Amino acid sequence: TGVGGGIISGGRPLLGQDGLAGEVGHLVVELDGPTCGCGGVGHVEAIASGTALEREARALLERPGSSLAAFVRDGEPPDASLLGRASEAGDAEAAAILQRAWVAVGALCASLVNILSPEVIVIGGGIAEHHPRLFDVARAELARRALPGFADRVRIAPASLGPDVSLIGLLPIVNDRLGDPAFAVGSHLTPPASVPQGAPLS
Repeated sequence: TGVGGGIISGGRPLLGQDGLAGEVGHLVVELDGPTCGCGGVGHVEAIASGTALEREARALLERPGSSLAAFVRDGEPPDASLLGRASEAGDAEAAAILQRAWVAVGALCASLVNILSPEVIVIGGGIAEHHPRLFDVARAELARRALPGFADRVRIAPASLGPDVSLIGLLPIVNDRLGDPAFAVGSHLTPPASVPQGAPLS
C-alpha cells in the first residue's frame, strides 16, 4: 500500500538517530506532484504505491467515456492489476499512469544512487512482482538521472525473499535489542538517543 525501504551499509541496517531511517517512499520526485498520505507533496509513495495507483484508476474510471471501464470485472477493485491489463490491451491512459509511476521509482533510485552510491537496489512487493516493466523504466531513468560514475556501478534487482523480507530485515535489530532494558516489555525507560547498530547480516 506504501513504499517502504531499508538501507544496509557495511553489512548493517542503517537506523538513524531514532531507528527510523530508510523512509525512501517520502523522497520528493515531483515538486508539484500529488499529496502524500503523510501530508507531503510529490513523494514517490504518492505516485507509485498501490494506494496511489488505485486512486489514479478510480479517477480515470470517473471520467466520462473512460475506456478503463471495459476492463473492470464484477466486484474487482480498480488497482495496479487493472491498470496493467488495460495498458497491455492498448489503453493509453492506463499506460500513462503506470509509466509515471515507474519513472517515479526510477527517480527515487537515481536519488539514492547519487546520495549513497550503493552496490545494488533491490525492489520487491506485489507491484514489482507483477509489473516487470517497472525495472526497465527504472534502469533507464537511473541512467538518465544519476551521476554517470555512480549509475554505471549499481544494479537494480528484484527481491528474492518474498513476503518474509521485512521479518528477515528486522532480525538484526531485534537481536541488538534483546536484553536491553530500554526495550523490555512494559519498560518505562526511554530508549537511548543513539540506537546501537546491529551485527553484520549473514
